[in-house]
Amino acid sequence: MRLAFGVMFVLCQVLLVGCNKGNQTASVTGTVTVQGKGPLTGGNIRFVLASDPNRAITAPIEIDGTFKIPNAPVGDCKISIENDSLRVPV
Repeated sequence: MRLAFGVMFVLCQVLLVGCNKGNQTASVTGTVTVQGKGPLTGGNIRFVLASDPNRAITAPIEIDGTFKIPNAPVGDCKISIENDSLRVPV
């Protein structure tokens, strides 16, 4: 289950700004934290280019909450998180 609500993203060296510039990519690193609970450990972070959903990249979230994406699409992106600890009880 993907859940982005209640998750704060602290993105360092974010180069995903501006308009869609063709097939350009940028390096993105950062730390995923859960509000009031510190870093999110494990799971995946996914960047999907808003103007072209076929352009997406997924990277693992490390044990300290950090991630590295060397070739993220440049432009407005939808960011989603997948992690078992974020599952909502049914």
